[in-house]
Amino acid sequence: PVPRVGFWSNRSDVALVHYIHACPRGDEVCIGGLANASDTEVEAQEVVTLEACWLPENLTSDACTGDEVLCSTGALGPLCGAVKKGEYYWSSLAKALEACPE
Repeated sequence: PVPRVGFWSNRSDVALVHYIHACPRGDEVCIGGLANASDTEVEAQEVVTLEACWLPENLTSDACTGDEVLCSTGALGPLCGAVKKGEYYWSSLAKALEACPE
């Protein structure tokens, strides 16, 4: 399965990729793997640009890392819960990922 916006899956092992987890920081950092995702139109959902990354043979490929496929720019790691040090930070007040000041 391909996670929706606000959800994440562990792409490090084919046995784990089928478990979908809700992201504590939501869709601000977890972009999911589906475009046009809605509860009412499941059939109309389309896989986003990195469609090849969801093929079984590419699930654990170095070219298709979980951060690249599932996390917004600046977010990384499990549940997209970490940030690129020195470049981004998580604002608890704004509940948003923000670029570090220059």
